[in-house]
Amino acid sequence: MSRKDFYKGMEAAAKPFEEKFQEQSQAFEEVAQSINNKLNDFSFTTDQIIDELNAMEKKRLYDLNTLIDIAKLGDDEKELLMAILYTLVGMTDYVTEYQQAFLRSVKNHLQVKGGQPSIDLSVIENIENLNDQKAILQTVMEFLFLENASHGYMDEYSDVMEYFSVNKKGIREIQDCIDKIYKATGLEGIAENYGYVPEEPVQNTNNDFFGSEKRDYSDLPNLKISEGLVVNTNEAKTFENLNLFFEECITVNKGGKLVINNCTIKTKKTLDTAILSDDAGVIISGCVIDYFGLDDKQFFTAKNSKLLIQSTELVDCHRLISHTTEDTVIEFSHCASNNLGIQVTSDMKRNILRLTDCDFISSNDGNGEFYENRQCAFSAPNLVVRNCQFSNFQYGVFDIPSLITFFNFNPNDMDSIDLIEITDSSFINCNGAIYDNGGAKEILITDSYFENCVDIFTGEGFDEKYAVKFIDCRLENCKGLLSNAVRPFYMRNTTVNEGFMILQTREQVTMEHCIFTNWNLKKTVPYLHHYNYSVSIPIEVGKNSLFKDCIFKNINLEGSDWGLSNYFIGGNSNGATILAESCEFENISSYEEIFRKVEHYTLYTGTLIVRGRKEAAYTQVEIKNCTGL
Repeated sequence: MSRKDFYKGMEAAAKPFEEKFQEQSQAFEEVAQSINNKLNDFSFTTDQIIDELNAMEKKRLYDLNTLIDIAKLGDDEKELLMAILYTLVGMTDYVTEYQQAFLRSVKNHLQVKGGQPSIDLSVIENIENLNDQKAILQTVMEFLFLENASHGYMDEYSDVMEYFSVNKKGIREIQDCIDKIYKATGLEGIAENYGYVPEEPVQNTNNDFFGSEKRDYSDLPNLKISEGLVVNTNEAKTFENLNLFFEECITVNKGGKLVINNCTIKTKKTLDTAILSDDAGVIISGCVIDYFGLDDKQFFTAKNSKLLIQSTELVDCHRLISHTTEDTVIEFSHCASNNLGIQVTSDMKRNILRLTDCDFISSNDGNGEFYENRQCAFSAPNLVVRNCQFSNFQYGVFDIPSLITFFNFNPNDMDSIDLIEITDSSFINCNGAIYDNGGAKEILITDSYFENCVDIFTGEGFDEKYAVKFIDCRLENCKGLLSNAVRPFYMRNTTVNEGFMILQTREQVTMEHCIFTNWNLKKTVPYLHHYNYSVSIPIEVGKNSLFKDCIFKNINLEGSDWGLSNYFIGGNSNGATILAESCEFENISSYEEIFRKVEHYTLYTGTLIVRGRKEAAYTQVEIKNCTGL
């Protein structure tokens, strides 16, 4: 059938679909009104509405906003629909969690197996059945809507829309259905339109990270990139199902998109950069990257770009990525490594690093130049870490670069710096979890676990306004510095068991509902001497410090001549003040008193001199409803 003949049949086919839309719209309004009544009567939130709807009501709601069930498409059309969606993934900078859930839902509903290759979207014009075209178009529009909860994609993807033989009225009707279900159930409702399919859980079990079945790439064809390859402006290029070997660099220019899917990636040792990205987007998915950078070489150099590495194994990866200019976003999702060296380096103030559902292990034996230079594995001024595990890092996991190292630094640029956020993550056998050079406004660590670590938070940075915060964490058998940052320190609902931790700051310290148990100085002195601490009191604080509803139990300093004074908690600055309220102290051994109340404050070689005369520095302590003192 020619395209002209195809258009002749469109008008005859359009009228029944318009009637179908009108019927759906009326029925949809009834369901929407029912939901709105519940909203008014019970003040349900959007998420609560979704949970409350029974299965029959949900099915009716979702069925009303589709012309036909996409599961009724032919096998070829199903494959084509998934290929279109994955091609759109390669064209976007970032795939949201709702879009990822939507892809899983559609793929499961269609029962399509395996990965889908990118295609030339002009093949949409070859779909002769108008019914199939509308069903595919609606699925595409739902996917694009999930990015920003708007139909702004119509302009950005206007060239894609032109491939569909659906008039403006038909497109507006599809938009109307999407808007109504969004109003009733939110983005989650659209993402689950074709059924909820949970994301496969991440197994933080090191070698078993990708499951019991290792992916086999041995049958993939080999491709050697022996000449410089360029992805031009606004061009998209995809490599899939290949064993790639880089002898020369791939350059991705402004607006270009590079997608590498289900490949092994290796480079020759002397290659400066494998992928150079300038104001572009790169997605690496389902791959194995084997790269050991020498000297200052990097696998990926980013300039004002976006890089997503997902479901990828990193083998002996050292010096993998470098941010060289601002406004670069690097994201690792569902990645693992059994021998990771330095991963990401950046000292530009508006760069962002995100790590989600990753399991990274560093070498136990100190591997090469990376360890000799004692560089942290990740360095970025803006950092978000969620549900990750880090093991055996000998010289630091995260480094927060100092703002004063930034090119043309302006103090007003502090407003562009986000907090450092680490949540639901664990650090096992690490020396130096976080090193602070003073680059972040706030450091927030929540729901995280530290075991057998030396020095949790260290550094030379200072900020009198923004705090280091530990909330709902647990530390087991950790030694050395809990924190020595010149920042306020805040801890809540956190347990520190065994080992021995030192807290030094001249700023405010607040601890609420925390437990400190089974500290033993004698067992941890070797770690403390190794790092050459200068400490007179284990917990040193500044003005307006508070300890509330905390438990201190079995704190033992016997058998050591390390040089601690006979106090457990005291001031680290002139005029420090402490309020201890409703705390329990039990079995605090080898101390004359728990708190240092009056002590000379020494500065360099002499006593503190104020207005030409020597003066003692006082630590004022107020105790309310405490036991064991």
